[in-house]
Amino acid sequence: MEWQRLQLGTAVGLYVLALERSLDEGASAADRTVVLRMGEELGLSSSGMARHRWVIVDDVQPSEVSRSSSSAHSRLKLVSG
Repeated sequence: MEWQRLQLGTAVGLYVLALERSLDEGASAADRTVVLRMGEELGLSSSGMARHRWVIVDDVQPSEVSRSSSSAHSRLKLVSG
């Protein structure tokens, strides 16, 4: 995972906590702004991905996808790294 390579594990954890706080009914605009900024830094938005020079690629060929599978879970591809 790219976040591990960049040693952003703690930042991801803090983002999750901030996101949870921002979803509370009494969350302030500042709480939501923090989540937006952290998401940018982590590359969770288009502009954040561009800043990191990350791209999303489709590495699964259409012929590899089984249309006859009965569940989404069985169609998932394991990505390790």
